[in-house]
Amino acid sequence: MKIAVILIIVKVAICAFDYREAPPAALFPFSQAAGDSSLPDAISNPAYMPRIQYPYLLFSGSMPYTLSDFYASTLQAGYGAKGFGVRAVWSRSGIEEYTENIAEAGIGYMPVRYVSAGAFIRYYNLAIDTA
Repeated sequence: MKIAVILIIVKVAICAFDYREAPPAALFPFSQAAGDSSLPDAISNPAYMPRIQYPYLLFSGSMPYTLSDFYASTLQAGYGAKGFGVRAVWSRSGIEEYTENIAEAGIGYMPVRYVSAGAFIRYYNLAIDTA
């Protein structure tokens, strides 16, 4: 338990520089000011989805760096049952002139106990309006 608490505290300290919840797109290839040393996240790995035996819905929204025109939001939903799991994610971040929209869908299958596979597809939409 002590090791888990230490790892969580280290993750929080490193992610203090994180400025959005969604992965970056073309113009800004780095989502953190420091390297990412985050712990594995079960709900972001499609191969793990069949092991989650309950539905979940996650939502996050923020104004990174407390900038009033800059926003970031994420919505995730998923479910796993009987060796099968699905997940859907939508993320949006940016300002009025520059926005990144990301949609993702994932599926996982566990044909036998302890062996699972998964795949996902992600769509990036980068919108720049300089008019």
